[in-house]
Amino acid sequence: MQSDVGKNVKGSKKRFVWEVIFKEDVDRVPASKHTYVIELKHSVLAGRRTIKFGGTLIHDSAKVLNGMFEHGWAHKNHLLRVTVKVGLLH
Repeated sequence: MQSDVGKNVKGSKKRFVWEVIFKEDVDRVPASKHTYVIELKHSVLAGRRTIKFGGTLIHDSAKVLNGMFEHGWAHKNHLLRVTVKVGLLH
């Protein structure tokens, strides 16, 4: 899910949210305990980026007018990555 969250100019800040469940957790009950939320907040103008995984801040940086940003991390036996390119999410 994407939303514009800028205070003065709505489109200047973007928020992206994904819910993921790993294959080995699909059959566990309740599934909600095994669902992880990834949240990216990206300030297009200031270049500030924060990433939360499961509610925990795992990345916080600011680099003005940087055309590309990537951050990867491991969770259990999985590698995850968020990529932002020229203000767009890929």
